Amino acid sequence: MYIKQKSSQKGLAAIIFVIMFPFMFGIFILGVEGSRYMQEHARLGDAAEAASLAIAANNGNAASNKKFALDFVNAYSDDATLTLSDISIVEKTCKQIYGNNCGKPGVYDKDGNQFVEYKVAINTKYQSFFPGSDYHQGFDENQAMSANSVARKFRGDTVDVAFVGDFSGSMYSYWNGQRKYKGVLNVINNISDELDQFNKLDAVSGSESRSQVAFIGYNSYTSDGVNYYSNLTYTGNSLLNYILGATRLNNLIDLTSTINYVSTAVTPKIMYNYRAPGARFKNVPLTSDITSFKSDIKNFQPNYGTSSYEGLISAARIISEGVNRKKLIFILSDGADNYQNVANNLYNGGLCDNIRKDLNSKVISGKNVESAIVVIGFGYNISSNPGIQTCAGSDNVYSAVDYDDIFNTILELIMEEVGHNYSKDYKV
Repeated sequence: MYIKQKSSQKGLAAIIFVIMFPFMFGIFILGVEGSRYMQEHARLGDAAEAASLAIAANNGNAASNKKFALDFVNAYSDDATLTLSDISIVEKTCKQIYGNNCGKPGVYDKDGNQFVEYKVAINTKYQSFFPGSDYHQGFDENQAMSANSVARKFRGDTVDVAFVGDFSGSMYSYWNGQRKYKGVLNVINNISDELDQFNKLDAVSGSESRSQVAFIGYNSYTSDGVNYYSNLTYTGNSLLNYILGATRLNNLIDLTSTINYVSTAVTPKIMYNYRAPGARFKNVPLTSDITSFKSDIKNFQPNYGTSSYEGLISAARIISEGVNRKKLIFILSDGADNYQNVANNLYNGGLCDNIRKDLNSKVISGKNVESAIVVIGFGYNISSNPGIQTCAGSDNVYSAVDYDDIFNTILELIMEEVGHNYSKDYKV
């Protein structure tokens, strides 16, 4: 009878195994794929956090910021499947988020520092090893996953800002639905308004420091409002009031003296006695009176050629007289210099290095000045202007896609602090 019972149980283990196998395999799938996705989600979160901090510090435009974030995700998680369209970057200023409460201590942090905020959102997919279409307990064939992070870049010290505006004839043409010179003036006005808000907050806090702005327009020359003149050094003073033009390229420029720039050197102004029809602009010295500054520049108009070095030298002299330790010169241009050989000789010869050296040698409030020359090109391929790229240095050359891009680049560079992630101190 015992032997009979044993014979009747043959195959039972196999039946139990068949019944239990789907359940056991499901546990296996959850163990393998589940732990994989937990790890991938953690990596994706790390990538979003690193990207937001890097973008806050990078000062790039919208396209380069997305590429930056994509590179971080690919570095942290090479299994992710995503494109630039799967990445969203929302950039907001303090004022856009908190309105009139922007800058008030205790609203979002204890000091109420001004900031630009970057929110990075990433939506991606991962291909499952065990998709549900093949296995009952599997995951989606393309498992969706998302992560986001926020970083803020806080405003730094008060600054002296010199806007060097290209006012050549090409600036009268349209770009992004607006005449270029009007679009640039609007950007300058908006940046000036931001600085004015900073100044008002500094005044409320009892600080005596104020950011200042200056405008230097240039075509082939610069202007004091009465005359157009050259800032270069020439081989003789006999050129005063001489009709300069292409002839000035024929060994008339003293390149060595011009390149060896010193702000305290007295250089005679070489007047140009032909006023380009329709051109109307002048140098506006540094001021913290933003209302007056905006009134001074509102009716400026462009015409004639392009000589960025003329505007740069004027800007260097003007900004050297400022009271703030940080000094930024922004060259805003839609095209290359007309006299490329002159520009290349000056820039490759070290003119800009000498300007920075001269500025940085000055001491304000017991500390050396920190200066930078920044070039923002728009409406043309800035690589066609190699001299000015050498002048600013590759890290300080930007190609803008629209006027908002110009605004954001300038604002980000003014607010130079590295971004910080949210913490419990933020009230969001």
